[in-house]
Amino acid sequence: MDDLINKVRNIEITSHGSRRQLQTLDKDAQASIGEEVNSMRDVLTNGDGKIHYVFSQTQYFLNGIKDSDIDPSLTDLKPQMTWLGKNLGEIVDELKKGQSRAETAMNYAAEYAYKVNDVKQEVEISRGKLMEAHRDNELLTSEAQSELSINEELLRETQSKIAIKEGEIRTRTNEADAKRKQRQDLDSEISNKNREISEAERRQRRKEDKATAGAGLGMFGLFLAPFTLGVSLGVTAAGAGVLISSSADISNLRDQINAANASIGRLQTEIAEADRDVLTLERQKRELQQLIKKYQSEVDTCKMKHQEHQCQIQKTSEIQSEILLLLDYASSTKLTAEEIQRELQKVKQKLDTCSALLGERYEDVQASSGSVEGLLKRQHQRKRDFSGQRDLMQDVLNTLDKIHSDVPVLLESHDAKFLDAKPWNGDSRSVVDVGSPIPELCCRT
Repeated sequence: MDDLINKVRNIEITSHGSRRQLQTLDKDAQASIGEEVNSMRDVLTNGDGKIHYVFSQTQYFLNGIKDSDIDPSLTDLKPQMTWLGKNLGEIVDELKKGQSRAETAMNYAAEYAYKVNDVKQEVEISRGKLMEAHRDNELLTSEAQSELSINEELLRETQSKIAIKEGEIRTRTNEADAKRKQRQDLDSEISNKNREISEAERRQRRKEDKATAGAGLGMFGLFLAPFTLGVSLGVTAAGAGVLISSSADISNLRDQINAANASIGRLQTEIAEADRDVLTLERQKRELQQLIKKYQSEVDTCKMKHQEHQCQIQKTSEIQSEILLLLDYASSTKLTAEEIQRELQKVKQKLDTCSALLGERYEDVQASSGSVEGLLKRQHQRKRDFSGQRDLMQDVLNTLDKIHSDVPVLLESHDAKFLDAKPWNGDSRSVVDVGSPIPELCCRT
């Protein structure tokens, strides 16, 4: 039982540790991922401000040369292309910074998901151990209940046996008491008989004295018989009859006393047997009472064990509920981490697209700006270069417009954890260093 209690306690400690670990991972991820996401937003906000500025400046310039009557052969766009290349390079750098921040945040999110999954697996292992402990507790509870029922039945049977023994003790005690009463009655009867014998012997002595006189009278009667014609013989017979009657009474009384003594002997034997039986029954009763104490102790122990097992079952049920909640928490946290990864992946892919697109335009502008020095001086070549640079500026303008429309999507508030932010407000931008304005148009000399 102690091993099982320790097992459940260790599972509880492990589950609490897993919960703290998830909370720590949550906190650390919020700090690391949140910091990178906020930095990415700051970079994109600065980049978007730069894009907006370059877009407006370029659009203003293109509208200016569109509405003005200029000679392309005398117009040099090298300063504008240089300015545009410089600013596009800075915007590309901002987008790359955003890409780097997004990639770092993705790495943190992947690490977060990996560690959360490890904790989730540990919680699932704890759940398996707890279910095993719960089954063991139920088995022990069933065994304790069975043992309790057996001991309670033994206790009832022993109590019933004690009641039977007490009845037998009362019966044998009553029998012994009745026989003692009979013996007392016989003792009293013998005493009475002895008194009667004493009285009879006293009367006999008196009669013997009279009989002696009667004997003389008998002799006298015999002597007178011839003269009294037989009357003297009656006197002789009367004297002898009194003596015979007294002797018979005493003998009869002594026979009755002997019979009473024999009965007393039998009663004494029966009383001794009854007393021995009572002693035996008393001893058996004490032995049964000792069994009662034993069974009662075992019943109390079984009840205590059963109660402990019930408490452990309740404890394991509570821990199981906590683990289920912890599993839900771990699962939802894992899904959150995976959602963060997906959202960051979308952001990074969008940034990759924007960066690649703008990078192409940047290279085109660089190439166009660098080739101006090597241009032929022919007039038609100048016109063609002017037209190409102007078209390139328009392409850049279109690209900036597209990226400018995509950036707010990247900055939108997300339901995903750690990606929540205030909704994008295009009219409210932070002040950024946008640099110098686009150079004024100048003609070749």
